[in-house]
Amino acid sequence: MTETLFDVIVVGAGYSGLAASYHLKEHCLNHIIFERGKIGESWRSQRWDSFRFNSTNKLNVLPGEDTEPADPDSFSSAPTFVSALEQYVKINQLPVVENSKVISIEKPGEVFVVSVSGNNEIKKYFCKQVLIASGAANEIRVPSLSKNISKDIMQLHTSEYKNADQLPNGAVLVVGSAQSGCQITEDLLNAGRKVYLSTSMVGRIPRWYRGKDIFYWVREAKFYDIKAEEIKDPRMLELRPPQITGTGSGRDSMSLQSLSKRGAVIVGKMKDATESTVFFQQDATQHVKFADEFSQKVKKMVDDHIIENNLSAPPAHYDEADIPC
Repeated sequence: MTETLFDVIVVGAGYSGLAASYHLKEHCLNHIIFERGKIGESWRSQRWDSFRFNSTNKLNVLPGEDTEPADPDSFSSAPTFVSALEQYVKINQLPVVENSKVISIEKPGEVFVVSVSGNNEIKKYFCKQVLIASGAANEIRVPSLSKNISKDIMQLHTSEYKNADQLPNGAVLVVGSAQSGCQITEDLLNAGRKVYLSTSMVGRIPRWYRGKDIFYWVREAKFYDIKAEEIKDPRMLELRPPQITGTGSGRDSMSLQSLSKRGAVIVGKMKDATESTVFFQQDATQHVKFADEFSQKVKKMVDDHIIENNLSAPPAHYDEADIPC
């Protein structure tokens, strides 16, 4: 047990946790960061080999870093990003404790009691505030119906997938058509695999629009400044990450129709499974339409922003993958 009373305990040494630590240190707040593995563990161990960020390097700078990094318009790989996080910790001397898993947080009185497992022992730490920066996708969640499928059929979660060579010969079923599902489908197609993609209601955003990367416009339009309580439709808070890719030309979009054109078989949402048979809903067309309409709304938001602010921007370039069906 340690009797030190920290101002803040941060859980997670990824992008958000390190950014928070930088500002906490800047304000002379006594704090510590616990990371279950190594710095940037999720990026380090839960990404596939060909993974690239969806946003360009100039949009991924941490507090205090040069706003114009090397290769500002490139899309970083996971190892490159992890290396940058490690360097950031070293330069700014941030108080990261690796291989320390937070197993419980309680507040029996006026302060928080944080139990941390590491080096085969459990220690308790005390703090006035706790900041959770562990991310939303670091725990494996698999639909219960997967248990119906024969153990002779290999199943992997996206966090476990590295490359096509991991998989037995033959066709592959990818379940889920948000960012990871579509990008892994792309990776498998690049490896010459036959792929079936089970879809769901996921939006799509264009990679490049009106002369800029889409995230440039999203940021300029102050989309990220909208607070949760300002969202009128609560369903917006439950949307999955939209379809987009950081591979390829950096100008062309990814869509269900572009993956289909490359050979992927687009099917509906997975609804049931037996040992050797999987059943799908007949809703793939609805999912394609939803993604098309979502992209159109995003582009309208950009167009409106350009008009309202009297900005000069070129017309949209031809982007075959973003053309509605």
